[in-house]
Amino acid sequence: SARVGRLYLVEVANVGREHIEAERAGRLAEPGDIINRSLVTLGLVVSKLGRRKRGVQAYGTDKGISRIPYRDSMLTRILRAPLGGNARTVVICALTPAPWNVEENKSTLRFAASCMRVR
Repeated sequence: SARVGRLYLVEVANVGREHIEAERAGRLAEPGDIINRSLVTLGLVVSKLGRRKRGVQAYGTDKGISRIPYRDSMLTRILRAPLGGNARTVVICALTPAPWNVEENKSTLRFAASCMRVR
């Protein structure tokens, strides 16, 4: 019997503080808008998967986690199988030692912790 596998290599760009502040003000350049919405959706998907798979609440009892929003961005559509399916997934997060990137590093570490909750 043959085994078939897929390898997904995805690099997710850092949005940067200027894009986050622009979004809060209601204005975004198109590339930043697309990247930021994809990152927000990815974070939401990972968070909901972590809560669902940990068994924090029974499946479907909480309206907030009953629907995983895979279709809300192209990134999460592509990553649907590796994130929520029968797959082994590795997430590598990169940090920078620069002192002015502390907030971005904290955000990256929170995302990594959220990914670890998905089983």
